[in-house]
Amino acid sequence: MLYADMVDGLDFRQGSCTVSRVRPPILLIHGLNDSRTPPSQSQKLAAANPRNVLCLVPNANHTGALAAAPDEVRRRVSSWSARY
Repeated sequence: MLYADMVDGLDFRQGSCTVSRVRPPILLIHGLNDSRTPPSQSQKLAAANPRNVLCLVPNANHTGALAAAPDEVRRRVSSWSARY
């Protein structure tokens, strides 16, 4: 979280509050082996708005979900896009 704050100016302490006010649903895709951002962060963001969708990808590191499970990630994105 410190890295995201320093490099990208993102304050995840405010994230769930902001996400709960966003009207469109958000698709969150998170690798379960992410060592830079814990999956619990995406779980908190998903829980902040019941319309959000969380896809946790086993064996995926930070930004590695598509490489770890290409068919599953494509299916989830396609399904979410068709729905919204």
